Amino acid sequence: MQALRYGGLLAWCALTVLAASAWFVTGTRVSARLGFDAAAPGIGLIVAVAVAFTIWRWGRADRDAGALDRGACPRCSSPLTSRHEHALPGVRSEGQIEWRCPACAFERIEPLTCERCAT
Repeated sequence: MQALRYGGLLAWCALTVLAASAWFVTGTRVSARLGFDAAAPGIGLIVAVAVAFTIWRWGRADRDAGALDRGACPRCSSPLTSRHEHALPGVRSEGQIEWRCPACAFERIEPLTCERCAT
């Protein structure tokens, strides 16, 4: 299980480095062609950091969603308690689902509509 986790982490790191490098080159060249020769490496670096951050957030969101689907805390892997509140008739709000971890105080609340929720 640990090897699978490190393999997934290695894949995300490789993707991040590859994409950030490609966007660094692209940002630098586009900036240079637009006449910003002195600022081109800085602009390329800003673009590369933005791409790396975006890919990191995607990976983090995927990992969190997988942990919530398994009923495990994304932070500490302890079992989560969940609670679903149904939408009330006549109220213009959706139902919601709440996950809590008693071990590390993780908490997430998301809107959710099910068949039993009023519309």
